[in-house]
This record gives sequence, structure tokens and C-alpha cells, in this order.
Amino acid sequence: MKDLRQSQTLPMSRAAIQSAVERVWSAYQVDLTKKIDIVRITEWEVKDKFHIVSEDELRDYEALTETQTGDMYMREDIYVRACNGEPRARFTMGHELAHFCLHKNQDQNKRLARDGFGAPPIRYLQPGQKILCIYDPEWQASAFSGEMLMPAMHIRHMTIEEIILQYGVSRSAARYQKMRVT
Repeated sequence: MKDLRQSQTLPMSRAAIQSAVERVWSAYQVDLTKKIDIVRITEWEVKDKFHIVSEDELRDYEALTETQTGDMYMREDIYVRACNGEPRARFTMGHELAHFCLHKNQDQNKRLARDGFGAPPIRYLQPGQKILCIYDPEWQASAFSGEMLMPAMHIRHMTIEEIILQYGVSRSAARYQKMRVT
């Protein structure tokens, strides 16, 4: 499996990421005033490509999405914590859902991406190479997860505490998302 932490993809603005999130919300008729059921959405979206595995199988990862096949692997302890509403695990699940929605099949879709269809291609970086965040698939996935779990249009006038309580997210995630919408 390739490590997306050392890769670059085509740029995606926050607006483009928000549009992708809105398509998921629409497909699952999500009530944006309540805590988003990220477990149900992920299970339905990923279907038979969703694999719950042991901690030993993923070693250094909580979860991982294989972009070439679309297979998503999540450690069992993270999955159970997400099912129980643990904020960090919910964010991890949203992050992996983003890789599935935004980055799967990228190596096979280079021609389609050039023509404006399909997922953008992944390019792997040289050691120490730096890129702008909009090219970073990990930044894109975190931005997607933040928007998925804490809709910008709804949190704009909320306090950090209100965001945490209403959307079931961590304080650090709520602070970051709130900072970017104000």
C-alpha cells in the first residue's frame, strides 16, 4: 500500500472539498443540525470495500484507504470507538471516507482527470519535498472530515462548546473548523 503522507494530488480548494461533502450529505439526506452519523455513511458509501482489521495488521496506522483499489482498512479499536461516538475516532473515519471519495482510483484515472472527470492523479514525493496544502491529499482529507462533521454554514455563529456538544467532535477539531469559518 502506498503512503499518502508522502504524496501530492491535483489541488482542491476548500470550496471544492465543501462541494464534495455536500454531495455526500445530499446522497444520505443528512440532517446538518445534528451529529452526523459518520459510521453509517462510511459503511454505506464504502460497502464491501470497508474492512475492520486488527491493530497488528495496520501497525502504524489507525486506518488506511488504498487509493488504487478503494479498499478502506480500519483498526477494530478505532471502529468500535467511532461506533461509540468517540470524537477522535469519528474524525479518523471521516478522514478515511475523504480518501475514498476524493482519491480512490487516481492512478487509473489520470486521463479522465486531465479531461475534468474522475479523481485527480497521485504523485509521490521525494524525501523532504514540500508542497502547498491544496495539493496535499492528507490536508484535503482532514478538510473534508472537518466539513463533513461540522458544517461551516451551521457552526459560524456557534461557540466551541456548542460545536463539541452538537456535533460530537474534539475540542481541537472544533477550534480548527471554527477558526477557518470566521
